[in-house]
Amino acid sequence: MFIRNKLYDLGVFNSINIPVPVISVGNITTGGTGKTPFTIFIAEYYLEKNLKVGIISRGYKRKSKDLVIVCDGTSVNQDIEMSGDEPVMMSNALLSENKNKYFAVACSDRVNAAEFM
Repeated sequence: MFIRNKLYDLGVFNSINIPVPVISVGNITTGGTGKTPFTIFIAEYYLEKNLKVGIISRGYKRKSKDLVIVCDGTSVNQDIEMSGDEPVMMSNALLSENKNKYFAVACSDRVNAAEFM
């Protein structure tokens, strides 16, 4: 981690600024640590405050390679095969009461996904 941070300090790696607040939910461990339920909890908190929420997921084990719009604010547009199970599960949990306030995409390039969203 020290080397990685030093590379950012030296300008070898660049940070990207997105003009909206970003909350990143992650963990070193994959699977079973509660990231998806916690993400839903955070999204519900901000949706209850009448704010728009966008979720970006890598879409683990999905068959598509490019950016996929999972939820466009009105409906879930992709199946699990094309977007991954977690973004579809989160969309199904959050969309029903949050039309036009909740959006989700699956993309391995998070910067591209954030700029798109």
